Amino acid sequence: MPALSLAEELVNAGYHVLMFVFRNCGESDGNFTSIGQYEVRDLLGAIDFVSSYPDISTK
Repeated sequence: MPALSLAEELVNAGYHVLMFVFRNCGESDGNFTSIGQYEVRDLLGAIDFVSSYPDISTK
């Protein structure tokens, strides 16, 4: 996957990286896609997760 090598380069350059995949995609759990209704919650949860780290600026 090209994204993995890019993420590695960014981490090595000192950046924080969150790799996110929606439910029922790739290797994530689930077998149901709501075409946005619940996936929005997944994305907002990822944003909340990142925001919970005091040393990471989300601005």
